[in-house]
Amino acid sequence: GFLLEITLKDGTIISNVRVYYEGEISSGNDLHNMAINMHRKAYNKLGVVYKVQNGYYQQVAKMIGFVLYKKVKARPYQFAATILVASTAMLGSFISSRRTPKEGLGSN
Repeated sequence: GFLLEITLKDGTIISNVRVYYEGEISSGNDLHNMAINMHRKAYNKLGVVYKVQNGYYQQVAKMIGFVLYKKVKARPYQFAATILVASTAMLGSFISSRRTPKEGLGSN
């Protein structure tokens, strides 16, 4: 498991607190994924207010932005095509909804 050093609200430090893994670890990638999942679970137990006050959501937004940046950089043409198709579909849907006559109560 992980060995943690914990600082309590009163400043007391507790060292070598073992937190056991929640599954099987057979590679470094498994360990990384386990750490991320355990980190998320711990933050979820602290609640939304704590996460907002301590910048958790800003950290998550930065990570998502970085992952998105890497994906776009790896395949810029695929990303541009996806944006173009999605934009065209949304525009078509908007135009179609504006041109469709609305049926009222007396239109039988």
